[in-house]
Amino acid sequence: MDWTLESRGGKTFVRLVNSGFTTGGADWENEWFDSTSYGWLFMLTNLRHSLERHPGEPREVAWPRRKAAGTREAAYQELLASGGLFTEGFPSEYGEGQKYSLRSTTGEIFSGRIEFVAPPRGFCVSVEQLNDALLWLTIEGAPGNLDVQLWLSAYGEQSSDVKVFEDRWGAQLERILS
Repeated sequence: MDWTLESRGGKTFVRLVNSGFTTGGADWENEWFDSTSYGWLFMLTNLRHSLERHPGEPREVAWPRRKAAGTREAAYQELLASGGLFTEGFPSEYGEGQKYSLRSTTGEIFSGRIEFVAPPRGFCVSVEQLNDALLWLTIEGAPGNLDVQLWLSAYGEQSSDVKVFEDRWGAQLERILS
């Protein structure tokens, strides 16, 4: 990995080059490349979000995850359908930068801004109700052995509250994916 930081017009630009995808066959290399690219999209979005909106604030992370059978596309559709993560589903027309407001199937209201949507891998949204946290859905792995993950990057929240979130959403993933 090569990182380059450049200052332009009072802003700092980060350039990341991740290389070395050369073993394991074409299918493995494509999956590894796509997963790595998607992961870096979130990590760099999270870095920008942290520096711009939460400078100096400690971050707490919840990371509930569950295994799923089938294909990534089927898991994505199940998670985003009505009654999956949200009571009315995740509208397919949502795009980067748009405002949203959804009721989760745990009864919580989430609203904020769409950071990105990348079907069938997942999405990332800010959550105003959690002090402008980031919530990221990612579906990784090979068909039949998927790892579905929700990643909450919360700033200025109590560790105990973030742990409650992780437990509640781990149970929700289990309900949705079983």
